[in-house]
Amino acid sequence: YAEATFNQYDNARKFFDGLMSRRLPDISLSELQAVVDSMSEKSSAAYVRVVIAAVSNVYSYAMDHDYIKTDYSKRLAVPMIAKQTTPREPFSRRDLRTLWRQASDGDRMAQALIVHCYSSFRLSAFYDDFVVDRKNLIFEGGVKTYRRPVPILPEILPFVRDPVYPVRKGIVNKEIHAFCDAHGLAQHS
Repeated sequence: YAEATFNQYDNARKFFDGLMSRRLPDISLSELQAVVDSMSEKSSAAYVRVVIAAVSNVYSYAMDHDYIKTDYSKRLAVPMIAKQTTPREPFSRRDLRTLWRQASDGDRMAQALIVHCYSSFRLSAFYDDFVVDRKNLIFEGGVKTYRRPVPILPEILPFVRDPVYPVRKGIVNKEIHAFCDAHGLAQHS
């Protein structure tokens, strides 16, 4: 499993806090479904499916060792979850010219966005076990693909820093949106 998957499992614990102190045979299907339903209010369908897979592993183990007789995880339903409605679009050519101009003038956020655009990594990859190898001109990282090597284009090399983004993970989206708004750029996808 990728480290991101383990992080998802770990983050899912907070939804199960009310059930963690109980014996597995004493937990009903309706209680499990209520937890899954509460997750769907704050999470993507993909995340809910990952958590259901983890619950299924627990139930499989319990079944294999005769702790329970019924595997409720097989009957859990993923609720319908609305798609993200925030309008996003790729940077236009004009936006990219603005970014290059700002980056060349030394703006760290513009430099980070240029690196982001030309590296193909997801935003969270820049924070989780991300490696900048300037000697061999490669990035290594990835959210779904652990340590995927990506060449660093010579054009963006002057902007490559470690860490790539000049702000901490928890506020980077807010800072990117503020930067884009301040420079008349589209909210990128």
